[in-house]
Amino acid sequence: MTPIEKHTNTINNKTTMKKRTTLSMALASLAGAVITTSCSDDNSVDNDIMGPNVEFYAIDGDNHLIRYNAQNVRNSVQEWTITGTESNEKILGIDFRPVGGELYAVGSSNRIYTINKETGAATAVGLVPFTPGVDATEVGFDFNPTVDRIRLVTANGQNLRLHPETGVVAFVDGELNGVANAKVTAAAYTNNTSDATTTDLYVIDVTTNRLYKQSPPNDGVLELVGDLGMNITAAGGFDISADGQHIMASLEVDGRHSLYSINLETGKATRASSNFSKPIMGLAFPTM
Repeated sequence: MTPIEKHTNTINNKTTMKKRTTLSMALASLAGAVITTSCSDDNSVDNDIMGPNVEFYAIDGDNHLIRYNAQNVRNSVQEWTITGTESNEKILGIDFRPVGGELYAVGSSNRIYTINKETGAATAVGLVPFTPGVDATEVGFDFNPTVDRIRLVTANGQNLRLHPETGVVAFVDGELNGVANAKVTAAAYTNNTSDATTTDLYVIDVTTNRLYKQSPPNDGVLELVGDLGMNITAAGGFDISADGQHIMASLEVDGRHSLYSINLETGKATRASSNFSKPIMGLAFPTM
């Protein structure tokens, strides 16, 4: 090897080593970035999820009526304080009536209300509280569209039918059964239109983290649909849009209240939007 060839070979070796060192540093930097992203606050990552362009109404634990667009529930579209209820009363659940489209609510004073969705003003239905009264603060509250009655189920297994015109208990139905220690706190009927002739009632059980069909509803029998696919600590609202395209629930997972889409065939819950701006007690899609 000539001196020139030896010098050239030395330069090439140094260049190759430099390239390898640079590549190793780049890969290490990339790996660090991936690890940093993976270990970053899940809340910020989750909040990048954009949901469908559909509006719904919700209530929180402080008697606020909130209008959201599912595209981003970090921020509300509009918010009102609910007025016209009994002193110190808590609104426990809401739903839109398929007939006429009014927003209904049930309160802790055992009263049914209609709520003006433009102002938050509540008007009691009937003159006296219904009996038997609601036996829990976590409830499922939804209209049966085929008979125009309200289904009220509770975390303690209560199963009532309420009359939307008089505010009284139409029937005391059989307690929820078929699942040991079930804690049902959210309920939703299908086919939410005024001309519906058939409907099914689905409920979410916080204890087993599962979706059930309550069939028949009046007997309170819980038939398993499937696992939600996660451990939830609360189900604060569950509803199905009138066109059947949106099946949504507010679920608390790892301390965060988020909007989920529920598969009625499998029971699986899938994140549908960002985290809610506050804990949600109930939600409802307008029926008209």
